Amino acid sequence: MDWRLAEQVHGIQVLAPHQKGEADGLIGPKEQGGMGVWSSDCLPLAIATPEGWAGLAHSGWRGCAGGMPRNLVEALGEKVHSKPEQWKAFIGPSIHQDHYEVDELLLDAHHWPQSCLRPSRDGRHLLDLAGAVCEQWAALGLREVHRCDVCTYTAANLHSYRRSGKGPNQLTVLYPCPSPGPD
Repeated sequence: MDWRLAEQVHGIQVLAPHQKGEADGLIGPKEQGGMGVWSSDCLPLAIATPEGWAGLAHSGWRGCAGGMPRNLVEALGEKVHSKPEQWKAFIGPSIHQDHYEVDELLLDAHHWPQSCLRPSRDGRHLLDLAGAVCEQWAALGLREVHRCDVCTYTAANLHSYRRSGKGPNQLTVLYPCPSPGPD
């Protein structure tokens, strides 16, 4: 089996199997092998379909504002017959709203859902980026989304760019598990 690794370029491109290039998102069937994305405070996004296709992406605020969650759903939708209502999704460890203070420049870059913003100090806000992804996915029909409750900023065993600056990122992987056989 092959492994594919996304580049973490803070973009919105999703690569299908056998496509080359720099991208933050990957999709493929389980027969293809494993996929991985690097992240720190940004969101690792994963989606699985009933047909055995999966998608994995790195999405920070730039990716979310640019449409990475939508692009991941649309790329999978081109390959499978099931609908997003039948898919399962996961948002991995990332910075949580209590520690993600953003300024006007970031707020002006996208129409963030009001439910994902909480006023902070000096005109800044605390952004629930995972909540914004959940709202994008819900608008596309994806209903079953599990959010990791681990915050990279407060978890001492995970790297946080906001807490520590540049450092070793976490690798989130999707690897196909064999189907259980008859007993």
